[in-house]
Amino acid sequence: MHDCVGSHMKRYVSFALFVLGLAGMSFAAYRLGASRSDRLTLGGDADTGLVVPAKGMPTMAPPAGNKRSDKFARVNLTTHEGKQIQFYEDLAKDKKIAVNFMYTVCKGICPGMTANIKKVREDLAKEGIDDICFVSVSIEPDKDTPERLAAYMEVNGIENKPGMCPWIFLTGDIQDIDYLRKSMGVYDLNPEIDEDRTQHGGILTFGNDRTNWWCASPALQRTEKLKEVILRITRDRAPLNPPRLDPVPLASR
Repeated sequence: MHDCVGSHMKRYVSFALFVLGLAGMSFAAYRLGASRSDRLTLGGDADTGLVVPAKGMPTMAPPAGNKRSDKFARVNLTTHEGKQIQFYEDLAKDKKIAVNFMYTVCKGICPGMTANIKKVREDLAKEGIDDICFVSVSIEPDKDTPERLAAYMEVNGIENKPGMCPWIFLTGDIQDIDYLRKSMGVYDLNPEIDEDRTQHGGILTFGNDRTNWWCASPALQRTEKLKEVILRITRDRAPLNPPRLDPVPLASR
């Protein structure tokens, strides 16, 4: 199992890890400090570890399969440029991707997450790395229009230039975004906390869909460590596949 959280974290962190086969991905439940706005539980059904869509959520279920991304919701969203995209097909399938959830008027952890991702992206460019797509998904899509997301990028000095990893901001239907978020395991097990966007957690989920290596890590950690973990998880290597579980013959039981 990958060490996705550095030992330098000074505040108490409680982990609830689950592993999906040998996919190389660890999701964790983090409680950072006393502030509930820093807490996020990454998990799902207690028996299966799979996300169960909440009542009233869209019915388009992702296909069952061996890859972690097979569980990502297939939803249509809109970029900061007003372009319609399908999250999995256009951004995740066979690609390297890093995703966080935020909203533009957040005064809590969002500014720090944005600043850290920006610094990591700049440092990656200095090393000639431009093949990881960073994606920030608004959890307040009713207010975060494409124009507002574009303005947020401008205020924070975020540009998509040649030689830099692309950074896309997304908005869309709140049910679609909630389904995507939960299908990626990014939610609090307490429904009341999970529905309060001001208490969302600062997690960056990243991986390489070709190799099936994924990880979730605090976006507010030191940028050097965050960059190191992102590079370790997303680098090209032989794919990992969950083991095949063949039925045991009755005669051998």
